[in-house]
Amino acid sequence: MPPDRPTVRLLALDLMDTLVVDPYREALVATTGMSLEALAPLRNEESWHDFELGRIDERTYAERFLPASAGGFDIERYKRELHRRYAWVPGMERLAIRAATRVPIHILSNYPAWYEELRARFGLDRFASGHHPSYLLRARKPAPAFYRQALLRIGIEPSAVLFVDDRAPNVDAARDAGMRAVLFEGAEALEETLRRLV
Repeated sequence: MPPDRPTVRLLALDLMDTLVVDPYREALVATTGMSLEALAPLRNEESWHDFELGRIDERTYAERFLPASAGGFDIERYKRELHRRYAWVPGMERLAIRAATRVPIHILSNYPAWYEELRARFGLDRFASGHHPSYLLRARKPAPAFYRQALLRIGIEPSAVLFVDDRAPNVDAARDAGMRAVLFEGAEALEETLRRLV
């Protein structure tokens, strides 16, 4: 391998829609009884970002996301609706477990403290040796601070990391941070990438 392409020494995986299906749209509709289009002018999207950043707790998130004047937001029902729908992205459980025998895996995720529930439910520690959710980093992808904080916590140079995410802006930002990065397009495509690079 050429000197400017060092061996990948760590695989950094996104969580939602890369490892685990993100059902937030469906859960919102089921919780509120409103379409996403009807919800759009009523909801406060920044409240979710603040929740993901660990700035507010889930009760405050619920109060701000859909205020009482707009019908309120049943946070417990929302969590139940999410948990009914969470599932592995097809092929990714098997792929991650196999890949972890060849290279350490860390998870870099935009998610609030609910991350810990998913960590336990899906047994992420079976293959992930590090967890870097936004609520702990106090930064969200694709902000450069997210990648800086994650790399500091891991203690590895960016060029040794292969970053995988389903969102192009997050992939571009990882490349800007010096990592190798690929857009997630399914387990089969990722497996082929890992064959070449890991």
